[in-house]
Amino acid sequence: FSQLLDPSTYSIKNVIKSDKSLERVKNEIVPYSKLKGIDNTRNAVAISKTISKVVEIKNDFNLKSFPFDKQTLVLEIFDQDWSADARLIDLNSKTFKVLDAFINKDDIPGWQKNKYALDYITENQIGMMDGEYAHGFKLTIELERKYGYYIFKVIFPIILILTVCWSVVWVDPRELEARLTITIVCLLSLIAYNFVIDADMPKLEYLTIMDYVILISYIYATIPNFTAILSFNLIGKNKLLHNKIENYEKKFGLPSYIIIVFIIIIVNSSNNPEHASSLLTLFKP
Repeated sequence: FSQLLDPSTYSIKNVIKSDKSLERVKNEIVPYSKLKGIDNTRNAVAISKTISKVVEIKNDFNLKSFPFDKQTLVLEIFDQDWSADARLIDLNSKTFKVLDAFINKDDIPGWQKNKYALDYITENQIGMMDGEYAHGFKLTIELERKYGYYIFKVIFPIILILTVCWSVVWVDPRELEARLTITIVCLLSLIAYNFVIDADMPKLEYLTIMDYVILISYIYATIPNFTAILSFNLIGKNKLLHNKIENYEKKFGLPSYIIIVFIIIIVNSSNNPEHASSLLTLFKP
């Protein structure tokens, strides 16, 4: 068997790290008559080599729709030693059965596997002559983030803090100290809460949906402070303007915050549709 070609000579593109300690190799030789149940193949054998390993592969992610985003993982594997003229990689029915089982298995925490695509590809690799190509395949997997955690444990508590903060508009404007106590405590609570959830936020050079929501929340947490002081000073000076400010706060304060959050989601889903989750398709114009 020393003359047999090793089918395991392959290369994976964009590998950052390969954990050799977790690599497992299994060689197996089975009589073909036993494998297929055909007596006239007693002199034939089926030789298989199974390799399992853990590798870290670089993929480009677009997180502008975070936490309502979907991402595409790409894995490209090529025959390392032979060109397409000498040897071809075979994708058979067993390949697709394994991939179907993988897609249906919920084993990636925080992510849902939507679908996959598997295609043959060729590439002129380093060391090959002009017109010579390595044969391989490209596996594309679409993942969608499970956003329930971020809705119920991040966004909802922020909205709750803002609701308490804007409840001061129903406190008597003459009670300036009571109003400022509530608004400042809410602002400090929002800052403290953002420190708590900071570990769950991606560190990026651009803003995501979550970043916009947090920034808008800070702005809306400070507005009641200034309007409380302004209303207090206008009580004896300009009653008409004072009443107008109070009415605007009650009618448009918190609702305008909710509307702006929805506008952020709509604009983001329109500008970044290929990386927006199925939830955002509800808001596409």
